[in-house]
Amino acid sequence: GFWSRVPYTWYGVTYGSIIFYFMFLWIYQNIGERGGPGEYFNLVGVVSHMFSTRTINWLAILFLPMAAIAFDVAGKAFGNMFYPTQTQIHIEIEAKEVAAKKRGSAEQHQEQSDPHQHPHQTDTEKSIGP
Repeated sequence: GFWSRVPYTWYGVTYGSIIFYFMFLWIYQNIGERGGPGEYFNLVGVVSHMFSTRTINWLAILFLPMAAIAFDVAGKAFGNMFYPTQTQIHIEIEAKEVAAKKRGSAEQHQEQSDPHQHPHQTDTEKSIGP
């Protein structure tokens, strides 16, 4: 269904990364507050300060994941176009073989239905005759 595909869409990746970012900032701050002096103590109060003082932080939260996703998609498109995998090569070969097979069966069906007609004869030529 729809919900099983959402994580693999632009919406899922973009908003999912933003939610993941917020969630772990909050978790790191809570670990620092409850754990006392230690590795995460430097993060105590940073989240509230960061989100309430500057607009650039909100813009970075919005545009950095989108820029990273665009960079990733461009790299994958370049890689698929110029360095395809063996699977992609075989899929393309199979698609060409299936198209040729369909084309061949259509021509064979046309010859069986009207054996006197030249294969490249147009409708106008058929009505005029030889």
